[in-house]
Amino acid sequence: MTMSGDHIYIKGCGTAAISKNCSDIGIDSVLHTPDSAMNLLSVSRLTESDLDILFRKGKAYIYKDGKALMAVKAQNGLFPLTADITLL
Repeated sequence: MTMSGDHIYIKGCGTAAISKNCSDIGIDSVLHTPDSAMNLLSVSRLTESDLDILFRKGKAYIYKDGKALMAVKAQNGLFPLTADITLL
């Protein structure tokens, strides 16, 4: 349900692959909502996929096994992932 009380249609649940700079990140239990205006990922979903997230000075840094995968700059209070997202 959205903040305005509208319902969001969930078409399915699966794994998503996020590709950025030749690095692939697999995220499990992702909900596919084709009518949504944007893709949203929760921090808990990322950490459950063995990723570490550091928030600092308006940026989110995503790490896997101590290796930096990407840095995302905040925009209007959100951290948009400018990466290719594919449902597997």
